[in-house]
Amino acid sequence: MAGTESLGRLFTAGRWQEWPTEQRSALREFLDAWWLHVLVEPDAKVPAHEALTLLAEVTTKLTPWLTLWAELLVDAVARRRLVTAVDEWMYDLLGDALPWSSWHDEDTWCRALSLWVLRHAPAVLREHGASTELYDHVRLLGLPYADRWDR
Repeated sequence: MAGTESLGRLFTAGRWQEWPTEQRSALREFLDAWWLHVLVEPDAKVPAHEALTLLAEVTTKLTPWLTLWAELLVDAVARRRLVTAVDEWMYDLLGDALPWSSWHDEDTWCRALSLWVLRHAPAVLREHGASTELYDHVRLLGLPYADRWDR
C-alpha cells in the first residue's frame, strides 16, 4: 500500500490541478475509468482498497470515489472487492485511524470511511460468508471508541 500512497503524493506535489485544462481533464477521465475498471472487472490487477488510496490522495477527495463504489454494489465483483477492503481496513478503522497515511484530513476521511463501511458492508459480508469476527468488528465500529473494547 505504501506504493499507492507515494504515487498519490507525487501527483499532489506535481500540482496536477494546475495543469492546462486538457491535461487535467485527461487525467481525471483516466482516473474515473480506472476506478470503474478496478471495481467491476474480475481481472483488475490492483485491489480496490489500494486504488482508493491512490485516488483519494491524487484528487484530495474521498467521498466521490466511495459514492461511485456504493452505486456499483449491485455488481458482484464490486461487492467482493468490498469484502476484501473491509478485511484490510478493519484493524485501523477500529482504532479510529485511516488505513493509509495521508497528507490530507485523516480524521475526516477516517470518519467518512467508517460510516461508509457501516452503511454498506454488513449485508455484503453476510452475503459472502465473511468470518463472524469480521462481521463483529464492523458492528463494533458503530460504537463509540471507548465502548468497542468493553465488548
